[in-house]
Amino acid sequence: MQLKNCIECGKVFVHPTMNICSECYEEEEKDFEKVKEYLWDKASASIDEIHKMTGVSKKRIIKFIKSGRITAGELNFENVLTCESCGEPIKEGRYCKKCSERLFKGLTEGLEEKKVEKSDTRKSAKMYTAEWLRKE
Repeated sequence: MQLKNCIECGKVFVHPTMNICSECYEEEEKDFEKVKEYLWDKASASIDEIHKMTGVSKKRIIKFIKSGRITAGELNFENVLTCESCGEPIKEGRYCKKCSERLFKGLTEGLEEKKVEKSDTRKSAKMYTAEWLRKE
């Protein structure tokens, strides 16, 4: 495992998958609970309103939306989020539906091509092995 610096506070820590230290993670979870509790009562709140009433930073609220923990279905976000590929307004995540489908299709086609390449190399390896066994 390697040492990392927390992207929130800069502390050095060790964790194989996280980019923030355990203290910042706990604080983030507390902020998420505050936002979630507020949205139970006020489902159509704007980011500014959520920020003012909970004290949670706008940046962190947007992070919750991008990660899919909060969806903007009924929320009044005035096109805060845009697709990282085409720039279209979105309500959650990082990409719009069209770009997500395009990326998924590209990835699956790439995997299919890789499977074909692997199956071709396996056939030649089997033939070589069979030849080698016959020679002995």
